[in-house]
Amino acid sequence: MLYLFNVVMGKGEIEDPEGSEFSCLDDARAEARQVARDLAAEELRQGRPVEADWRIDITDQFGSVQAVVRFQSILLKPRLRMVHPKPVTEEAPATLGDPAFLDHYYRTQALRHEMHAIAANISATFQEMRAKLAQL
Repeated sequence: MLYLFNVVMGKGEIEDPEGSEFSCLDDARAEARQVARDLAAEELRQGRPVEADWRIDITDQFGSVQAVVRFQSILLKPRLRMVHPKPVTEEAPATLGDPAFLDHYYRTQALRHEMHAIAANISATFQEMRAKLAQL
């Protein structure tokens, strides 16, 4: 099937005039990921930023979007999902024997551990970005 790769860079768009034949959408998606990597690498080599909203729209020959490959998805690891605890509806008394206070305390501790995991994920992402930039 014929698929076209239209590169959307912010408000600008570069349309694929010819397209390419692929046996299935998954093959086209894999090629679009490689095209996005190559374009991002060239932008970085030229000292230009790669914006988070850049993408490649994979369309069929009639112009219907079949899939989207976001540059952000090929440059960064997925982020951890933030879990927000339920808000405390009343003022919790500051006594260790009160179940509401203990519930609030344990939720606060869980949030603290989650924040440490997020910080570690951010650090790992920056290390990965540095390694990828060093390869360029």
